[in-house]
Amino acid sequence: MKGLLLKDAYIILKQCRSYMFIFVIANAIGLAFSQDGMFYSLYSCLIVSLLPTTLLSYDERDKWDIYAQSLPFSGAQLVSSKYLVGLFGCASSLFIVILLKSIFQHASLSVYFSLALVGSLVLMAPAIVLPFMFRFGVEKGRVLYTVLVVAVCAAGGFVSSALSDSAIVAKISGNVVTSLIPVVSLLLYAVSWLISIKLYKNRES
Repeated sequence: MKGLLLKDAYIILKQCRSYMFIFVIANAIGLAFSQDGMFYSLYSCLIVSLLPTTLLSYDERDKWDIYAQSLPFSGAQLVSSKYLVGLFGCASSLFIVILLKSIFQHASLSVYFSLALVGSLVLMAPAIVLPFMFRFGVEKGRVLYTVLVVAVCAAGGFVSSALSDSAIVAKISGNVVTSLIPVVSLLLYAVSWLISIKLYKNRES
C-alpha cells in the first residue's frame, strides 16, 4: 500500500501541478474579491478531492492497471490507494481554506459552519464518481465527472447563499439532521469505497 501511495504522490507532484495552481488562484480570488468566498473555496477543494480521477486516467493511459496485476497488490489495495488520496486531498484542502480564512478574513462562525457543509459536499463527489470509473473505466466516467462538478458547485453556491444570514445559520446549526451531514458524507464515502472494491474485482474477472 505504501508503494502505491508513493507512486500516486510522485504523479501528483510531477503531473498535477496545475491543480495546485488552480487551488491557489481560486482561494486568492475568493479572499481578495469576495466577503466569504464560499464558491471559490468549494471549487478549489473539489478540484483537489477529485485528484483520484486524474490518477486513474494516468494509470489507464499508461496501462498501469494491467501491469499492476503482475505485482503483489490486491484489487482492494489498488482501489484503496485512490480513496485515501481523495480523503487526504479533501481534508487537507479544507484545512488550508479554513486556515486562510482565519488569517486573512477573521471569518465568522457562519462561514466555518458553511465550510463544514461544503466539505461534506466535496467528499460526496469522488464517492459517486469513483465506483463508475472503477467499473467502466475512466473515459466512460468523464461525463458523470463533468456533471458532478457543475452540480456540486451549484449546490455549494446555494448553501453559501442560504447561510449568508446569521439568523438562518443559528437555526440550521441547531438542526440535528443538518449536523449529521458530515457523518452521512463519510458513511457514503466508506460505502462507495467498499462498492468500488467489489466492482473492480468483478471487472478483473
